[in-house]
Amino acid sequence: MVNIESKRMQTDSIRFASINEFSSWFNDNNGQYLFSNTLSSTNQFKSKNLEHIFLILGNYNVIFSKSKKFQNAWLLHARYNYQLSTLFRLETFVQYNGNRILDVEERFVGGIGIRLKPISSKRGNLYLGNSFMIDLEENNSENISYYRYRNNLYISVTSLLAKDKIELTNTIYWQPNYADLQDFNILEQFKFSSKISKNLNFFLLLDYFLDSRSPLDRVQYYFSTKVGVGIKI
Repeated sequence: MVNIESKRMQTDSIRFASINEFSSWFNDNNGQYLFSNTLSSTNQFKSKNLEHIFLILGNYNVIFSKSKKFQNAWLLHARYNYQLSTLFRLETFVQYNGNRILDVEERFVGGIGIRLKPISSKRGNLYLGNSFMIDLEENNSENISYYRYRNNLYISVTSLLAKDKIELTNTIYWQPNYADLQDFNILEQFKFSSKISKNLNFFLLLDYFLDSRSPLDRVQYYFSTKVGVGIKI
């Protein structure tokens, strides 16, 4: 799963925006090494009247040592959003991704649904989304594949505090299987950002993902934290 809310670009009347990043690091301690590559691309297109929005993104991340892979995940996602009013939007999406560490060698997802913006103010925003989607997961090494019909529900809240010096964002996704509610995916992301100065900010990011039933019929999860400093030029 991926937090699409964190990838959307609030660009107002700007019709095209693109963010592309690549990072790599290598560490060797007496022959014990770790190697990492991360590549990501996010591209957003808006129509002239700003009613049609296309979002295309992709990423790849691998972390491994001499004897073991700790991360091997990749994603391609395309989404179309049509604004009917300031409150109501329609959206459809397709996704192709994999994460071998979490048993999913290939995953195909397609869905259609609605997106609501019931609260929009200078102090914060509230987004609600719900869609129907088809989920196909495969583990080729074990020759296992299945497809399921899932509901995709998400809630995203952003708040500005302390005269806009503090920003809190929380997003949660829940994807239950219509035929078996005990089979579900959950993604939770919380971000705290605080301005240190005009061009400097401190941030804390918490991520949690749970797959209650992977293709190998077991519970898989990950939890990660990031703490850092951002510079705005």
